[in-house]
Amino acid sequence: MPDTSSAPGAPALPWRALLVAGALYLLTWTLLPPLLISSFPLDVVESLSWGREWQWGYYKHPPLAPWLLHLSYRAFGAAGPFLLSQLCIAATLWLVWLAGCRLMERERALLGTVLTLGVAFYGHPALEFNHNIAQMPLWAGLGWALLAALQDGRLRHWLALGALAGLGLLTKYSVAIVLACLGLYLVLGPARRALARPGPWLALGLALLLLAPHLYWLWQSDWLPMAYASRRAEAPGGSARLGALSFL
Repeated sequence: MPDTSSAPGAPALPWRALLVAGALYLLTWTLLPPLLISSFPLDVVESLSWGREWQWGYYKHPPLAPWLLHLSYRAFGAAGPFLLSQLCIAATLWLVWLAGCRLMERERALLGTVLTLGVAFYGHPALEFNHNIAQMPLWAGLGWALLAALQDGRLRHWLALGALAGLGLLTKYSVAIVLACLGLYLVLGPARRALARPGPWLALGLALLLLAPHLYWLWQSDWLPMAYASRRAEAPGGSARLGALSFL
């Protein structure tokens, strides 16, 4: 693992200024939108109607994002959904930075993290909290957890990987794509040596344990989200097919 400390004589990173700038950024994107718009975006309204029911699944998506949205709205009112979005963005950037620090110097990791804000999804689309925004820190967290587990071999990192995998699949099914890529990396690359230790299997067990109530709900509901996607895919018009893919 590379040394993440600054070189002797190098100027220290301006952490206080960065934290202040980050806090101002978060507050701006949290407090201004409810003052400037007359209603919530469509996805927010839809998820708010789901989250208050506290079900283990909904006809289009898994349950975690609506639950969090409902809690944020109850706690912070109209600013809650916007705050939740920005917390997801902040968590994503923090996890990107943590992963970067394991691969390069802290200064370069910070630069890469700041440049991440140039991706469109970190800006205006984040005003509409939905399953896409909710899964962003989980995608970043999965990458960091696997990297940490392979570098350090500590059980807590494998358990973090399992928890993030389970929570990710409770957020949006597209997290399975990331998990498939990580699984292929473990099986086909030099990292497969880790499979001889208990960590990966404990991670798998924890992920399945967290996902089990939703899997039971899917079975009880005759796999309702998949049926929804299938019906949308069979509808005429390309927009319907795109809508069917949105459940991923």
